[in-house]
Amino acid sequence: MKPRWIRFHLILTVLFLIIITLGMARLFSGPEDTWIRNETGVWVRHGVPSGPPPAEGYTEPVHRILAPILILGTFPVFLVLLLKYHRRWFSYHEHEWHA
Repeated sequence: MKPRWIRFHLILTVLFLIIITLGMARLFSGPEDTWIRNETGVWVRHGVPSGPPPAEGYTEPVHRILAPILILGTFPVFLVLLLKYHRRWFSYHEHEWHA
């Protein structure tokens, strides 16, 4: 049987992953009150934007396009490293559980 602190550690890890997932969902859901360009290139109001529609030749800044790709691309690597760390840590301390 695993000690109580191990269960607590696993519960904290799961809660951490849930919080990260919810945060990423909120981050990538986009702004609610903005202007969106439709198929024909016309700016359409989405929600209640605070300003006028963007200029005709407006393009998205590069960081708004690359940031979600980089974060979504590195998140699986983060999870793999986290799981690898936990396996190594648990296997290292396993002898303490059986003592």
